[in-house]
Amino acid sequence: MHVGLRSDEREAPQQVALAVNVWHRTRVWPPGSINDTWNYQGLADLIGSIGSRSDQHVDLLETVVHMIAQWLCDQRVFAFEIAVRKPNVFRCGGAAVGIGPILAVDYESMEIES
Repeated sequence: MHVGLRSDEREAPQQVALAVNVWHRTRVWPPGSINDTWNYQGLADLIGSIGSRSDQHVDLLETVVHMIAQWLCDQRVFAFEIAVRKPNVFRCGGAAVGIGPILAVDYESMEIES
């Protein structure tokens, strides 16, 4: 993924680790099929598309968190937690940012500057 503010971060892609926890609403418990629960395939597709954008640079890890959080504001999602980490950015073992756990409805109602 092309992410970071420093010049060396703009030149080459970096390894990025993501952790996403989702608390979702189910129609029945335990779910008997995918139709009874939240399908995380869309989330996996979104993360894959963010990571494969070799022609697009993102300055901040917070932007990646926000992109994922916006997608998670779905009526079937109750709450979520997101952590994004660049493990190789500094000699000390990397840098990370995250949000949550936060209710999806609370994130959706936050005033986000564009």
